Amino acid sequence: MTTNAERVKALVDQQAAKGLAKYGHGLEHSPLSLSQLARYAAEEAVDMGAYLLEMQVRAEALEKELAAVRAIQEIPADSDLGILIARAEAAEKKSILLRERNNTLMAETTKAHGLLMEEIARLKSERDELRAEAERLREPPINA
Repeated sequence: MTTNAERVKALVDQQAAKGLAKYGHGLEHSPLSLSQLARYAAEEAVDMGAYLLEMQVRAEALEKELAAVRAIQEIPADSDLGILIARAEAAEKKSILLRERNNTLMAETTKAHGLLMEEIARLKSERDELRAEAERLREPPINA
């Protein structure tokens, strides 16, 4: 099992390697002035604060969701509310199945519509050819 200390050491090593690859030297050989180092550290601290706040917002949302799930799980299955929850879950499953069936039917309908449109175009073309042939047959022969 990996300890937190091992994770921190691995991250320090990873960041040191990343800095060496990017800048060609470690931080101890940086040409930056003390004020520049302080500025970069402050910027990193601000970024860390933003990450921490976002993590807090997400954690609070997850905690609320977990509390709601736990509250639902504690409702006796044979209570009126428990029965309603079971019915709602069954209805949701049925809704999912119906949505999937609807998607299948929509795909089949779209395919059938395409085939029907192709057949209509073919029949119109055939009708136009027959009309043209009928017109040619109605015309008096040229040598008559």
